[in-house]
Amino acid sequence: MVVKYEIIQNKVKQAEDGNVWVYTNITDEEKNYLINNLCIDEHTLNSSLDADELSRMEFEPNHIAMIFKCPKHYSAKEFFKFRAISIGAFLFKDKLIIISADGIDLFYGKPFQRVTSMTDLLFKMMYQFIIQFNEHLKVINKI
Repeated sequence: MVVKYEIIQNKVKQAEDGNVWVYTNITDEEKNYLINNLCIDEHTLNSSLDADELSRMEFEPNHIAMIFKCPKHYSAKEFFKFRAISIGAFLFKDKLIIISADGIDLFYGKPFQRVTSMTDLLFKMMYQFIIQFNEHLKVINKI
């Protein structure tokens, strides 16, 4: 499933023809489109969906591909286990594609009140994940 967003007046807003595409629970048809039409490497795309994948950055001819980690929220149902998921971010000249196996909350909080570009959005998203990791580490240390 894809949800499209656009940066409008320095805010990230859902838009039918947006240039920030967020894929979750990606279908085979969507995978084929990304691989065949946008030339995203199949292995790198699959890495976006693999929780055990290592973080990395790759420079492709028409985009930058990044795989990084995002902490999942604690859940009593999972006995408060700390878990992280992989996120794929593919930055093109005219669009940003974000891929994750799980639906996660993106673009929330103070960092996303003033977004000036897709690059800015990507860095703020990564910064938000770093803050979440630090918060999780604080809780783990207290325990």
